[in-house]
Amino acid sequence: MAPEMLQLAHEQGVPVTILSAGIGNIIEYILKGYDALFLDNAAIVSNIMQFDADTERLVSFRGPQIHCLTKKSALTDYIVHDQRRKERHNVICLGDLIADVDFIDSVPELHTSIAIGFLADSPESSPEAKELLEHYLDYYDIVVTGDGSMDVVLAVLQAVAGGSSSQ
Repeated sequence: MAPEMLQLAHEQGVPVTILSAGIGNIIEYILKGYDALFLDNAAIVSNIMQFDADTERLVSFRGPQIHCLTKKSALTDYIVHDQRRKERHNVICLGDLIADVDFIDSVPELHTSIAIGFLADSPESSPEAKELLEHYLDYYDIVVTGDGSMDVVLAVLQAVAGGSSSQ
């Protein structure tokens, strides 16, 4: 469902920003494998590897390292420098950590946000998982549990695309 969600965002002119403390080159490679990276509306804010042109060996990472403690500032810096994102005031935030919801604050002049969390545990699996779900629901508007799909994200994007402006 992620490729379908990205395709719909592309068709509706909705910019997509993928923020990750992982390696951006790998994220881009995976998305290209699904033909899901539309360069005119998708951006990856992540750690980008730089390779030597002759040896093709990794020589460095571009820019400051992005990790769990710097993700918010990396996103804020990106939004400030990308006019298309700076002018957007509505957000669908997807995350798998409670701290991911904090990134919504990076959006200047935020009007509306929907936060969708992904919790790997199923609440039926243990009392701890049920308690964790309750904690996630304190932060996220919607929580997808277990090995859930992107169906709910696609449905939200379809509903928004069908009934409002692209801003």
